[in-house]
Amino acid sequence: MTLTTFDEALCKILKPHVSTTKRRVEVLKILRDNKIPIVEWMVPLLPFIYDTKENLRGTRDDCHKVNVYGCF
Repeated sequence: MTLTTFDEALCKILKPHVSTTKRRVEVLKILRDNKIPIVEWMVPLLPFIYDTKENLRGTRDDCHKVNVYGCF
């Protein structure tokens, strides 16, 4: 599963027919609670769209909240 962008509004514009990042984080919490190991991929990072410090930090913080083994 990927976390495309921390920005929910941008996520809905870029990928209108998929689960938002918020919903994906909820699913990651369910996986964590059921002892399923999680490795998160933050790719692709599109320059000037969601490669901002705020987005990367927000996504990283979400990864820490659900105890991922790695966030790449």
